[in-house]
Amino acid sequence: MPTKKTTKKTSTKASPTNRQKPSKQAVVIIHGIGQQQPMDTTWGFVKSMWVRNSRIHKPNTAATVWSKPLSGDLNTELRRITTGYNTGGLRTDFFEFYYQHLIKDTRLSHVFSWAKTLLLRSPELVPKQLRSAYWLLWSMLLLAATLIGTGTVGTDGSLFNTQSFLGLVVLGVANYILTKIVGDAARYLVPSPENLEIRDQIKNAGAKLLLRLSRLGSETEQGNEYCRIIVMGHSLGSVVAYDIVQQAWISQYELCGDGGQRSRLGKARIALEQLLRSDNVDWQQAQPLQRAYFNALNSKPESNWLIEHLITCGSPLAHADMLMADDNQELQEKINLRELSICLPLPEGSGDRCRFTYSSHDTDGTIPHHAAAFAATRWTNIYFPSKAILIGDVVGGPVGHLFGSGIRDLPVRTGEQGGLLLHTRYWKANDNEASHLNAFREVLDLADTLGKSIQ
Repeated sequence: MPTKKTTKKTSTKASPTNRQKPSKQAVVIIHGIGQQQPMDTTWGFVKSMWVRNSRIHKPNTAATVWSKPLSGDLNTELRRITTGYNTGGLRTDFFEFYYQHLIKDTRLSHVFSWAKTLLLRSPELVPKQLRSAYWLLWSMLLLAATLIGTGTVGTDGSLFNTQSFLGLVVLGVANYILTKIVGDAARYLVPSPENLEIRDQIKNAGAKLLLRLSRLGSETEQGNEYCRIIVMGHSLGSVVAYDIVQQAWISQYELCGDGGQRSRLGKARIALEQLLRSDNVDWQQAQPLQRAYFNALNSKPESNWLIEHLITCGSPLAHADMLMADDNQELQEKINLRELSICLPLPEGSGDRCRFTYSSHDTDGTIPHHAAAFAATRWTNIYFPSKAILIGDVVGGPVGHLFGSGIRDLPVRTGEQGGLLLHTRYWKANDNEASHLNAFREVLDLADTLGKSIQ
């Protein structure tokens, strides 16, 4: 009688080294200033970039999205908006990093301490794009002072008349705008003792979210795994986005070393460092090499670096030499001291020794320095060109001249609202095929066409 053969079942559970590449990506959206409601920004963004973007939908697949609760360390009142597969074979989870509730008890004194650093400076030190706004603010201040002053001591001897009433109305409106809207920027951008706790809370919470998403896997409660993370920040949220990408990198960079020039990661690093030695580097040269370095880094299990693209729009970083420093010289000093990251990373040495890494005695390779986040992360900045304050977006502008030639600065235009006051229109349009919408969709690249071209 033939004996029955028994076969030993082998586990199909994938190990970290042979696990298939995930088919899911995360997009983290960071709102701007003002009285923002949780998820409002994200829902508007998702509708424009996914629901109404028929080009990204896989054939015979609906544009449906599902709103799911968060779990584990991400358990807040916010939601996760998830999609089906797109034309690139990827699903997308949209998250919102909401920080409005962390900015509390803003007073006019906070705004004035910030405003005086902007207004009490020589006009020559004000960026050209902001000089019209600079003179307008001074004119408004003088007008309000004149109304109140002449109204308080009227020609008829009264202590209160129409002029003083108008002045008080102006002050009341200004108080609301300054404390409830502009105050967010004042509290976050000024590193004064009263603001440090708020700044730290926002940066740490944002970095924690990015790192938590980076480490999601089948062993976690969330049960998802991402191949990359895109961070999109609007207005003040773009400054927050820039900061939390830096903060996340600082906790990870020592795990991002390579084993020498023969490894895949080493070859990608060398190609990027060779680009640093070139003259007239632009984003078209930089971004494919950054993606190749990201891909190689992503193949190293312990690196946990999944932040592949930073997208900023309507960004005050365009005026960083005024908002984050006293002038351009001080901003450059902060960059040289590695307090601020640039794209491509600030190199060390010159000639053949020009690189963004340093040798480590603990490994047989090199490690990128703590301000080299934009070696593995691309940066695209979208803005409406501004003219005469009202046309376009006076808040945003190009950032490459301050933060590096590897940044893709993308000017967009639209006839929406007659081209006036476009700061909140980056992903909004009456025409679903508006050029600025399609430009944003191309940059976001939910199908990951760049990643598929660089294997």
